[in-house]
Amino acid sequence: MKRSFVVPLFEKIAHEMGITIHVEEEYGYVGQITLPDGRKRYFRNTHLDLNTSGATEIALDKGYSSYFMDRMGYPVPKGETFFSEEYAELFKSAKSIDAACEYASRLIYPVIVKPNSGREGRGVVRAYNEKELREGIAQIVERNSIFLVQEVVRGTDYRICILDDEVVLAYARSPLSVTGDGDSTIEELLTEKQNIAEARGRSSFVSIDDFRLVHQLEHLGLSPDFVPEPDQRIELLPTSNLSTGGEIGRASCRERV
Repeated sequence: MKRSFVVPLFEKIAHEMGITIHVEEEYGYVGQITLPDGRKRYFRNTHLDLNTSGATEIALDKGYSSYFMDRMGYPVPKGETFFSEEYAELFKSAKSIDAACEYASRLIYPVIVKPNSGREGRGVVRAYNEKELREGIAQIVERNSIFLVQEVVRGTDYRICILDDEVVLAYARSPLSVTGDGDSTIEELLTEKQNIAEARGRSSFVSIDDFRLVHQLEHLGLSPDFVPEPDQRIELLPTSNLSTGGEIGRASCRERV
């Protein structure tokens, strides 16, 4: 990847302006600017943070977001970005699909593979072995040339909304699941759940033959025809995004004074 031409300019004027520049080392394409008062601004090539454009560009890139969050001391999942075969050849990079599979084996399965620039849980796959990892990558690189392989982090998924340094809303989210009634199959329960959601104005989550859902059931030793016991909850996807059927748990908020 070609080094951003604005980097030398920033580095040249940084001292006289009293600012500190940190440029991501591997590609030299994005950077973080620390102002004299400690505030941080970002740039990605020529997208500067004069109107938060730079920060927005960074936030839309999962690899770079993780890089800067880690640098500021926030815990982030262990992971790396990799390229489709076309991009790896174009950039003369060793971070190919084969390299991604080798890296995943060092992380220890299961791992998460996701588009680098995706959103709303689209294309996110939990792979339990190399076959599933390659299947997930193949789906991703049809539309995205850069993807991430990350370790699985277990725990509750919380979403926190902050305004002017104050937490105004926090809530937990859980992945798409069905709860048994003792009579209906998983497929029937999922269809019923999607019909209810669509009646409330939400779009359909996922089809019963989605390969991610199929793999999830396989690893649970189940099939779409399985009839869960009453109140038996079965998690169907590794993501808790609302667009993939995730649900909001208990939320708390505080009025601003």
